[in-house]
Amino acid sequence: MNVSRVPHFLLSARIVIHAAYSAAASNNAIVIFDDLIQAASSLPIDPSALESSISVLERAISALESDIEALERLSVSWEFWVWPFTFMIVVGVVAEFWLIRHDWREDNKTWALAHFGLFRTPGRPSVKKLMVEYSSVGLIALGVAGQLLVGIKVASIDGHIRSKSVVLRSKDSDLRSKSEQLVALVTKQSGDAATSATTSQN
Repeated sequence: MNVSRVPHFLLSARIVIHAAYSAAASNNAIVIFDDLIQAASSLPIDPSALESSISVLERAISALESDIEALERLSVSWEFWVWPFTFMIVVGVVAEFWLIRHDWREDNKTWALAHFGLFRTPGRPSVKKLMVEYSSVGLIALGVAGQLLVGIKVASIDGHIRSKSVVLRSKDSDLRSKSEQLVALVTKQSGDAATSATTSQN
């Protein structure tokens, strides 16, 4: 007798569990449907307002893109000046090597004469050597200062580009959101019109 009741009891339990799951699914569907209704009702009534907002966003995005392109061209133009300033530094360093070699040769000549007991009267300071010394130091200083200036300008321009890119991404997100709202609104109005037409025909 007990054996025959066990399957019937399990079957009843399964029916109860299935009914509970069906009720829960029905409740979830109702909640989702209510959310959709609220989202549709929260949309603007006039599509022209959304279209105007989208047009403003498109103009703002176009202006931001133009600004970013102009800043990128300005950055490239400043980066070009790195090469002349680097060339100045190279020329200055080469001149410094020449001066080192020149001084070494002069010192070597003085040592050789002193080694053989010969001494010479120091000659007049070379104006050429003085000009080379000034030129080498000036070129290195100008090159380093120029590279520093270019680095500061390029970093500043890149900072402006990054800030405008952040604003551009925000505007793009707003544009996508507004476009989705417009599509949802037009779809809703089309569905309402179709429903009204069907109701009037009936």
